[in-house]
Amino acid sequence: MLNKLDGENTTITLDSLSRECQRMLNLKADTALIENQQSVPVSKVKANTKQKKERKFDTGSDITIISKHTFDTFNIEETEAVDRSARSATGKLPLTSQFTCSVSFQGEEKSLTCRVSSGSDLNVKGLDWMDAFNLKDQPINSVCNQVQNFQGSVDKSAIKTCSAQLKLSFPDVFDGKMGLCNTTKAVLQTKPNVQPVFRPKSPVAYAMQQLVETELQRLQDCEIISPVTYSDWAAPIVVIKKATGGIRLSSDFSTGLNERLESHQYPLPLPEDIFSKLANSKYFSHFHLSDAFLQIEVDDASKHLLTINTHIGLFRYNRKLFGVKTFPAIFQQIMDQILLDIPRVAAYIDDIFVSGNNQIEHKY
Repeated sequence: MLNKLDGENTTITLDSLSRECQRMLNLKADTALIENQQSVPVSKVKANTKQKKERKFDTGSDITIISKHTFDTFNIEETEAVDRSARSATGKLPLTSQFTCSVSFQGEEKSLTCRVSSGSDLNVKGLDWMDAFNLKDQPINSVCNQVQNFQGSVDKSAIKTCSAQLKLSFPDVFDGKMGLCNTTKAVLQTKPNVQPVFRPKSPVAYAMQQLVETELQRLQDCEIISPVTYSDWAAPIVVIKKATGGIRLSSDFSTGLNERLESHQYPLPLPEDIFSKLANSKYFSHFHLSDAFLQIEVDDASKHLLTINTHIGLFRYNRKLFGVKTFPAIFQQIMDQILLDIPRVAAYIDDIFVSGNNQIEHKY
């Protein structure tokens, strides 16, 4: 930095000096990563693979670089000679080729250049790609959470054929009807000597009453709720209007039931628990269960606790629903039991994560 001050003809501000200092620190971090894969820059994003590949967003790098190992996982046939050289803090960084690729982020697609290095297993997202999508002013987490890594070309005809085979093999999964778990039921336990709580109905705007009645009828048709004429317990409903114009009915069990329920002593998994099950894999998938809670039936002895009070009468839930404090832990226990003997699979309530080292293994 002193040499730069002595050799600079123009006035140097503290801001420019700070940027230059940060650039040198970034170069130092890059060099350490190249020479020693155990060095861990703060800004990297890890992929849990056997090689422990490093994924970085490095605003100190002018260009985007991938390693030869990463390049070989893509089915890229057309490459070009490199049009520039690259240097690290310790010398020249070998670049073997470059290629033009289609990059998508947040619905925006651009044609960008990526260079290939034979030096090490280094993958760096540089300023060229950051500038293309105007990412420099965005928090790093918001970028990492939305990046998708597509390896190889996608055979759309094969996907279509596979989808058709799945629909033929499992027609009940694709019939659009509400699913039902037939292996277990949810049980609610109240604390000793509690008194039932019966809450009056909440007012519903006249403009919303027809929508509420239609939704209640739909839930009856799906056998999710049943009308009753008497109950010691009742909770008011909450009407939530959707952006599409429809509504979603929720129940406010915080008005009495939740504090009178015994806790269900089953822990939710930590991120480390899920990552350990998926570690050392190459392919990853995420499934979100549709109407997950509603697919679990409630034990007959517990149904009376789940009575709701509406402007057209009382209804009792036959299946689990959101808003009851013990249901997340109960659902987690059910999912863990269902997935117990399946390797490389983990669940967090109604989200299922699957991993594998090859496409055949990953198909289950």
